[in-house]
Amino acid sequence: DYNLVVLAPSGVQATSSYASDLDDLGNVVGTYSDSVNDRIGFYYDLATDSYTLFQPGVGVFGLNNWGKMVGAYNNTGLYWDSLDDPNPVTLSPLADHLTSEARRINDAGIITGISASTEVHLRPVPVVWKVIEQGVVPDPIELPLLQGDIEGSAIGVSEQNDEGISRIVGYSGGRSDYHWAVMWEVKVDENGVPFLHSGPTELGSLDGDVSSDGLGVNFRGDIVGHSNNSVSSPWPISKPDGQPMQPLPGIPKAIHGVAVGINDLGQMVGRQGYWKQHYPAFKPVLWPDAGSVIDLSKMVALGRDEELEGAYAINNAGHILAYGYFPDKAHHASGCLLI
Repeated sequence: DYNLVVLAPSGVQATSSYASDLDDLGNVVGTYSDSVNDRIGFYYDLATDSYTLFQPGVGVFGLNNWGKMVGAYNNTGLYWDSLDDPNPVTLSPLADHLTSEARRINDAGIITGISASTEVHLRPVPVVWKVIEQGVVPDPIELPLLQGDIEGSAIGVSEQNDEGISRIVGYSGGRSDYHWAVMWEVKVDENGVPFLHSGPTELGSLDGDVSSDGLGVNFRGDIVGHSNNSVSSPWPISKPDGQPMQPLPGIPKAIHGVAVGINDLGQMVGRQGYWKQHYPAFKPVLWPDAGSVIDLSKMVALGRDEELEGAYAINNAGHILAYGYFPDKAHHASGCLLI
């Protein structure tokens, strides 16, 4: 069973919180909202059970094992070299673009995200930045899309493998109402500058489905995400390195779902939906492997009127980021940590 830590900074009236990423020690970055500000980023230190808050308007989305973080402020990507960094580095968009947003950062300093030509991120394209040294992050490189596509996003990034390759997953689309899960491989030259090693590689979809998304990838190149049918009902998938995409097993009564996070041990997390007394309901799930599934809500002691609805990250120690409803902590959904 798991112990539950609701991620709600003390001394603030949070209306909701979202935990975005965690390192292998169980430290967490995320964003909460209150009645005044749209969002305020936070860092949670598991060892001291303490929070560091960022300025209003900042969202923090990625954290690596060296304490380096990425996020965004006013449609501009940001990189922090450490929690004490008073001056985060602005992550520039591509030439002729106006906005950027960073999603994840690996231990080698590879940052994934998007660059877009308008402030509302219309037609974003996938990009990668690379931290060269402390406080230095040059302009991004654009990751190519599938032939004929006009938009996409770089989302998950693995740690570098023994060949110095970082695998990146996301989507490519825009030719129609649908898009496809893709993977790119990025390496770094002798000057520390990233370059495309291979890709985009289309990852396909389940038989009969019309679109898919890649959301997470681990050191081995195993990928998770979802595949969608013609009525946009997604189902969680895994794609072990070098193997075809396959559906993940579902909890009883599940009719749709998504796999979001995967660690280097191949453990996967996400959520699945079902009907409960004629109303849609959701459960957080853990797939210890591609052949088994666990309803995480049965693995946590919950109080009255508390519930868990989904999970979206798992580290190599098995700590899980999830979210649910905790009436004593927030008015709406709150992020939480299962340890």
